[in-house]
Amino acid sequence: MSHDVLLDAIAILANWRMTRTFTCTAVLRMGTGEAKEYDLHAEPNHSSYLCVEHGTGRRFGYDDHERTLETAGHSQTVMPYQVNPEMWAARLAFPMSLNVWGRPNDTYRMVTASRREGLITVRLEASKYPGLEGRLVIDETRAVTVELDTPELSLQYLSIQQPVPNRYWPRR
Repeated sequence: MSHDVLLDAIAILANWRMTRTFTCTAVLRMGTGEAKEYDLHAEPNHSSYLCVEHGTGRRFGYDDHERTLETAGHSQTVMPYQVNPEMWAARLAFPMSLNVWGRPNDTYRMVTASRREGLITVRLEASKYPGLEGRLVIDETRAVTVELDTPELSLQYLSIQQPVPNRYWPRR
């Protein structure tokens, strides 16, 4: 059973380009630091997103149509060959950027999964550090990853609204 659920989770994660545009509040905590909140507008189907930090209003985003990366108010054009990982608060919307796949540079790998009330919880195990564990939670109905919890990073999406109008596509 767990194996089938894990395969279902991987299928949802790998199909991220089909996830509909959504908005939410992203709560991000790095290590033992304070949690920060962001308003997130994510368009996985268009490889674009915008995060606005609560309290400061600082903006972080990427517009794939314009190939523009915005970091705390500074905007730059990026080349097609550049690798630009998403800002941490946006990464659940782009699960291939998460370090949970067991690839050579990833910290974690997916080991088991369970399903309950429309959510799939994936247990993560550190590839190189025995005993280090985490979890990834996927909302099956929305096909959105809603939580990543590890000792060094906690990220959760709250108050998800979907569908919402696209911000980046189509251009008029």
